[in-house]
Amino acid sequence: MRAHRNLSPIKRVVWGVEATDEKLQRQTARALDNLLKGTGAVIEPVCVISPPSPYLVRGRLLDLVQSEGGRVEQNLTRLLKKAKLRGVLPVKIQKTHYSSGESVQTLVDYAKYVDADLIAVSSHGREGLSRMLRGSFAESLLLVSPIPVLVVNVHSKTRKPFKHIMCPTDFGPLAQATFDSACEVAKGLRAKITLYHKVDRLTQYAAPSFEGAPIYLEYLQEDVQRRREIAKDLAVQAKRKGIRCEIIIDESDGVAEEAILAKAKKLKVDMIVMASQTDGLGAFLVGSITRQVARHAHCPVWVLHPDVIAKPKKRGKPKARAIPRKRQSDSRPQTSAA
Repeated sequence: MRAHRNLSPIKRVVWGVEATDEKLQRQTARALDNLLKGTGAVIEPVCVISPPSPYLVRGRLLDLVQSEGGRVEQNLTRLLKKAKLRGVLPVKIQKTHYSSGESVQTLVDYAKYVDADLIAVSSHGREGLSRMLRGSFAESLLLVSPIPVLVVNVHSKTRKPFKHIMCPTDFGPLAQATFDSACEVAKGLRAKITLYHKVDRLTQYAAPSFEGAPIYLEYLQEDVQRRREIAKDLAVQAKRKGIRCEIIIDESDGVAEEAILAKAKKLKVDMIVMASQTDGLGAFLVGSITRQVARHAHCPVWVLHPDVIAKPKKRGKPKARAIPRKRQSDSRPQTSAA
């Protein structure tokens, strides 16, 4: 019999399910089962429905689209029965007007309202024209959700149980808090952590002539040594918490997102935990790295928002502002339960 695991930060998970790709939803269900089995966490499946075109937002066509909620609910209920997930509540349907941004915010508002600790979503990993035209619900969610997000893409494969977590870091201002969060997850899962850092070389972005400049090489050596010391300190902290921690400082050529993906696959890690962005220029660079990793990783990716890392969540009753304004007279956001 599996021993009870204490994934203490996670009591309730809102799972943003969709009815268009059953195979991908089954992958997400397996990831949630492997992650949460034995924790007692509650999983709440929520499907956000909106018209497939801005031209269907009025009249009978809109009524026809919204009437599909019942059929979608039945399909998802059947899917969840097949998945055999523990602690799953009935499917809830949230309806919005045509807007990808509104759909994302609707899911976030609902998760905040029910005091969720994690949002789980699937990602199709679209590229090129398809991504430009259809967008990415999961990646938009990473930008706005103050709640941690678990992304399962079409390439993700999960093992039972999760025993190896990778925590990529840039050693920026949020590195300590991000690592603390990763340690909390790892301890609950009784998993090992690999702390991974990809050294960025100035020559990747500037003139190649910098490569052999003595002053640059001296600076690079000093900077890498400083980062090794930071990594060693974090590893000691993990050891004090009873967590095995491996350090990898990668000085090879190449860009960060590709290096992270390659190393994670080589090490066969079960999950990647990383922050969505940092401050200043890093907000653009690291934010892009996180989205690339979430899109292509071979395993689920747990993404932390910097606001939550800096200000850990306090449990308590959900705030009134989490309820959509137009329905503040209701006891909770508009839903349809199976």
